[in-house]
Amino acid sequence: HTGSINGTCSVWWVSTHQRLAAHYMDEAPHIVKDYNTGMRQFFDEGACGFTNYVDVYNMTEQLCLNHTELAKQHMSFDHVHWGFEANLQKAQIILNALLSSP
Repeated sequence: HTGSINGTCSVWWVSTHQRLAAHYMDEAPHIVKDYNTGMRQFFDEGACGFTNYVDVYNMTEQLCLNHTELAKQHMSFDHVHWGFEANLQKAQIILNALLSSP
């Protein structure tokens, strides 16, 4: 969380990324998607007070679905973790969210 001048803090939730390969049952594409959808709904409903939601899932999902060969080039050897280029994009998404926050 980040502190502000008036002493309040904000909570930021960053969605999990999609995996190109599922090594465990809970990494299957539909489970990761359902998890992120559920977490977004949970935070949007205000169950934890106000929480900022930063979505990196959609970007990684689209890489996996629409650019599979390119995604394979930008993943670690286990095809679970993203490499430098995708993580740089994820970092830019997070920075943009932080900078656009009031």
